[in-house]
Amino acid sequence: MKKQSYFIKIFVSAVLLTFVLHFTQSCNKKEDDVVTKDTTAVDSSKLGLDSNFIKAAFEDTSEDFFANDSLLALGEDYEASRSYNNYGNTKRINIAIIGVDGRFGARSGHSDANHILSIMPEIGKVEIISIPRDTHVDCGYDDSTGLNKLTVFYMARGKRAYLDTIARIAHLNSVPYYVEFGFSQAMGILRWLGFNSSKTLQVLRTRKSFAVGDYQRVYNQAQFLRQAMVRNFGLLNGPMRPVVLRGLLALVKTNLTYDKAVEITDALAATDFASSPDNIAVKIRPSLKVNFKVFDFKNEESIESLRDQLNLDAIAKKDTTAFAPADFQKYMENKIAGIIARAAQDTAKSPTAVISRLKNIYDQKVWLQVADSDKSLLYSRQISHMLIVSYLKKKDSIMANSVYDNLKSEEEFFKISK
Repeated sequence: MKKQSYFIKIFVSAVLLTFVLHFTQSCNKKEDDVVTKDTTAVDSSKLGLDSNFIKAAFEDTSEDFFANDSLLALGEDYEASRSYNNYGNTKRINIAIIGVDGRFGARSGHSDANHILSIMPEIGKVEIISIPRDTHVDCGYDDSTGLNKLTVFYMARGKRAYLDTIARIAHLNSVPYYVEFGFSQAMGILRWLGFNSSKTLQVLRTRKSFAVGDYQRVYNQAQFLRQAMVRNFGLLNGPMRPVVLRGLLALVKTNLTYDKAVEITDALAATDFASSPDNIAVKIRPSLKVNFKVFDFKNEESIESLRDQLNLDAIAKKDTTAFAPADFQKYMENKIAGIIARAAQDTAKSPTAVISRLKNIYDQKVWLQVADSDKSLLYSRQISHMLIVSYLKKKDSIMANSVYDNLKSEEEFFKISK
């Protein structure tokens, strides 16, 4: 069986735009004063010296695992809709995976994807508990408005109330941790995983092709997450773990620390968790007694095949409400470059204005929507450097450190690709 090999790609140093060079030089000394070097991180540039090490670190054996995946073999999942608990009172670590639909620069968004990663580290099992976005919950609106649903609840009532609510729906005691991301972060992570970001998101967000609509859609998202965990769990316990974990945490909003993530992966690695895909199950709540279709999301070719089966191009053409510029990438690049140029005019006189202009798009990581990795990283550097300078001018070394650390983690993360 053919195995894929992954190699370290060393980025050629890009020549930054003139104003970015100016900002970099002006803040280098100050950065050195407030930013401490992370001595635990892996210097991935040195890994290129040892091709055998690289091959061993990124050897993909997921095909062997998927050959024994009972769900893919059967093609249908009946157990996902059942409400019983297979594991009794086993200790669980519950992490909400929240995909929000906030648009470019928006301060908030609806919860478009709602999943809970319920990890049982002592027995090496994981349940991905998924809740359809339109599940009825009381948001305080009149029932005639149609707004009393989970996707609205997140934006209307806030994260703490949302976490309590999904814990109740999922029959869990609590959900103390969360990982939140929007379109941009999702596209960047999908690209890192080796997928075409826009086409994969199109598949994972579609519901019109299925008889049970949103239930199958949320199951598909959970199944994609499940298969991604199977393919990549080895990276979270190998020599590249610091780069991968720190990079992922830098791209999302989360209260999950690096140390806690390491603790969880170490606990799972100490069991037979990685021995079979069947150690990861998908559960849908509220339960619906149907057989869910199990699709293959292992690679870009399987995604393309599924797009054809679901006739998604034809469906997209019928949607006249969607905003679709003729050249989306050029549109996105122009939009980001315009914001950067306007922020650059404020750097000398108003750090507050720079932060106000850049904070939301920084939190969203909008540059990750740019498919060209070199351009994407260049925009990240430009935005990050301006924010670092502005925070330092306001004597906010904590935020300056945070932006600096996230930038370094992102740079290391995207030096490795599949």
